[in-house]
Amino acid sequence: MKKTVNDFLGMPYTKEVIQYENGSFFIKIKELPGCMSEGDTLQEAFEMIQDALKDWIAVALERGQDIPLPATVIKNKYSGKFMTRIPISLHKRLVESAKKNNVSLNAYINSLLAEKNSQIETLEKCLKVLTFGWWSSGFKTAAQKWSIQTPSVLKLVPKNPQMLEGSIR
Repeated sequence: MKKTVNDFLGMPYTKEVIQYENGSFFIKIKELPGCMSEGDTLQEAFEMIQDALKDWIAVALERGQDIPLPATVIKNKYSGKFMTRIPISLHKRLVESAKKNNVSLNAYINSLLAEKNSQIETLEKCLKVLTFGWWSSGFKTAAQKWSIQTPSVLKLVPKNPQMLEGSIR
């Protein structure tokens, strides 16, 4: 079913309000970039932001853009639980490793996922830094300097190890 403007208007979007020195108010919808308004009074600012919200959503729907959900709706969307199927052999190895570490299987898997996710996020950040650093210092792109091997292990591997000499300090 196709969403309409009215489907979004009743949602609990976060409204951030700032009062100017002259007493008027600036108001914006936190989750919707560019959705903002002003009013001479707080009540007027809230009325104006409703108009801006309606117009913002209408334009986004017209353009076929995704409309971000309110932060409170997103927060309630994630329960902290998910189900996955794994091979029996992996299940066995995980149970054995959890026992060796004197933790529950749940705690062990949670630790592994958090650690691996952190490593991947760090590598992604490093790749961004390296890409911009090399580009600004005359190199073409980091993509030409590194290969990313997936899916079993995410590693940055220099295509030419000599390229590191003198370029990263």
